[in-house]
Amino acid sequence: MRRIALLGGSFNPFHNGHAAMAEAALDQLKPDELWLIPAKQPPHKPSYGKITDESRLEMLNAYAQKRDRVKVSTEELTAEGFTYTADTLERLNKRFPDYTFTFLIGGDSLAGFDRWYMPEKIVKFAEIAVCTREGYDLTAAKKLIEGLKESIGGRYRLLSFSNVDVSSTEVRKLIKSGKDFRHLVPAEIADCIEKNKLYSAENTGYSLKELEEKMQAALPDKRFKHVLGVRDTAVKMAERFGCDAEKAAKAALLHDCAKPLDAEILINLCLQNNIPVSEEEKRDKLTAGSLLHSKAGSVLARNIYYIEDEDILSAIYYHTVGRPEMTLLEKIIFTADFIEPSRTQPSDPPLEAIRQAAFENIDLAVFYTADSTVKYLTEKGCFIDPATVKTRDFYKNTVYGTK
Repeated sequence: MRRIALLGGSFNPFHNGHAAMAEAALDQLKPDELWLIPAKQPPHKPSYGKITDESRLEMLNAYAQKRDRVKVSTEELTAEGFTYTADTLERLNKRFPDYTFTFLIGGDSLAGFDRWYMPEKIVKFAEIAVCTREGYDLTAAKKLIEGLKESIGGRYRLLSFSNVDVSSTEVRKLIKSGKDFRHLVPAEIADCIEKNKLYSAENTGYSLKELEEKMQAALPDKRFKHVLGVRDTAVKMAERFGCDAEKAAKAALLHDCAKPLDAEILINLCLQNNIPVSEEEKRDKLTAGSLLHSKAGSVLARNIYYIEDEDILSAIYYHTVGRPEMTLLEKIIFTADFIEPSRTQPSDPPLEAIRQAAFENIDLAVFYTADSTVKYLTEKGCFIDPATVKTRDFYKNTVYGTK
């Protein structure tokens, strides 16, 4: 029975803090091997810059080749779609039935561990080793572990390692600003970064063409056609009302980027990013898919597609249910999503009237869109998000005044 320690993460880049955790695990767990598992663009964590999987693998392999018992696993990089720890551990247990696995997490992750995606599955397939820095409150950690045992079960161990005050964010900032960073990462990692000019200022962000290609690859054909329709409509509206057309195009291209995700993934993605999830959304998968994809989409836009502009992110976030006092870009994406040319859904007033209003009085178009949505959902007996009702009422008052 081989014993394997697993250390997963974005490793973007791998730094001395990661190295300290790996060394502590090798020393205190004494596994047969320690596997480094780079995640494939985890949707809940930023990946910063157009760093390829191959670049991260090159860095990790350079580090592993100089250390005994350290290997690099491509288990998550070769998996289809977004990957989560629970699914990775299940696959590893099926592939290696004679192995036992211990999964490493940082002490800072312990308090929110029960909010990870399917934590019960994680603890079913692996022992959890909590790596605590010097000065960490072990009494508090033990109390958290007891609570986790009661709520999700599992086996836990506490490891200690030297306090290394470093983060991937700090490393990236130093590199981007042209400052020395080598003291924060293993030498092999630093050599790879310098050789390939990783994390430099020019190596961030996607062009509109690249975003279009990303969405074509990520979305079904019918959804991609809709996205292009929203983009074209949003750009025309932006030009009509004096909004930034490039922002409108980016927001439109990415507004449905989370649409293909399952309801459970959407829920966990929102919870991991402190986005409220209603009981109705937790209870009904169709409701969750309809309402949460916009909120989760803003997370993916920031973390995977490198959008830092808050105006674009908020337009994605609110494009489904809206809100009172929307920004101009939010109004444009909210309306364009409803009226783009391939849309044929019934509405009151008819779509052509809303399309006309969208280029004459955008507040009226927002009211029509929200009102039609409320009427349609009421007729179908579907859940109506209170935010959509508030949006309708606010813009009705804006257009017509209080009566």
